[in-house]
Amino acid sequence: MAPLEWALLILITFFSFVFVLLMGPSRRFRDGPIGKLYRFLTHDASVTFRTHARRLLGTGNYEYLARIYDWVLFGRNPLAQTLYLTLLTIGVVIFLMYGWPEVPGPYVHWFNVYTIPPTILFTYAAFARACFSDPGVIDETNVQKACEVYDYDHLIFHPKDCATCKIQKPARSKHCSLCGSCIAKHDHHCIWVNNCVGQKNHKYFLLFLFATIFIAFYATVVIVLIFLGKIHEQGLHNFHYTNQAGRTYKVPMYKVFIYMLHKNVLLGSLAILAVLTGMIVLFFTLGHVLTILNGITTNEGLKWEDIDGLIRQGRLIRNKPKDDPLARQAIIVDKVDPTNADQSDPVQSLEELENIYDRGVWGNLMDLLFPQPI
Repeated sequence: MAPLEWALLILITFFSFVFVLLMGPSRRFRDGPIGKLYRFLTHDASVTFRTHARRLLGTGNYEYLARIYDWVLFGRNPLAQTLYLTLLTIGVVIFLMYGWPEVPGPYVHWFNVYTIPPTILFTYAAFARACFSDPGVIDETNVQKACEVYDYDHLIFHPKDCATCKIQKPARSKHCSLCGSCIAKHDHHCIWVNNCVGQKNHKYFLLFLFATIFIAFYATVVIVLIFLGKIHEQGLHNFHYTNQAGRTYKVPMYKVFIYMLHKNVLLGSLAILAVLTGMIVLFFTLGHVLTILNGITTNEGLKWEDIDGLIRQGRLIRNKPKDDPLARQAIIVDKVDPTNADQSDPVQSLEELENIYDRGVWGNLMDLLFPQPI
């Protein structure tokens, strides 16, 4: 295989793997082939690996490798963070070596000379801000204030103490086992920034996503314009060939681009890497923004999926005054008793329940950008 084909194969394989890891647990994909592949990669493959590794390596060597395996896949480590920084830096170096000398060009406007450097610096800055910002760590000094920000809905959040931190868990918070702390309005732990995303840094995480999307598509467009300039300078846009029958044909533009990719492997690979990165991060970001505008965090989305499962099982019963007086909307029963009159009014769908944390699109956006201090 030619270098370009190898580069394409590696990039497509890598981003397919990332796509499965990102989207496999989601409600949209979890019951389909992507969800099955996600479970295989994160569970079945792990079990198979551990079973055969213990037999082949012996107990001592196996336990040593198992600790490394758990640290890589399930521990808080900078591997994904380093990978992002490495790919970004390699991409910047390749562009500065092979793309920057072509700016400006026949199709690349002169203003790009002044917009490309700030774009690169801004992406690094957004990445650093997301990595090192406080997500909203809760401890004894601020737990009382954190508890005042959101009410308990007594459906997905109930008043209780964190078994690890030994403090009250505010509504919408979650204990992160990787960070070792309870995080206010916990969304998720992001391996790419090696940090939790929570009440105090959610906006910086979004800024990091937008910066990544922008630089990815910006780089793709600039490289395509550079290639167009080279094509016209070399007259390839009017290149013709004559077949064995003596007929003359104009070479299709896509074949000209393939030729340019072969002649400029590094710059072409960078464009492919950039467009694949931009598409995957854009897809993830659109789904993420949609949940934000609906007043739901990623953690809460998983909880609502559990509630949906309880509804399908008929285990979510509409609350009545003599039942749990704190449960605003419904209560969960372990087993439905059809002879019990109190269980005669099960919730039929999620639409019947109210998300008390949804303040409307504008309110949710303001809550993200200007969170209450804790």
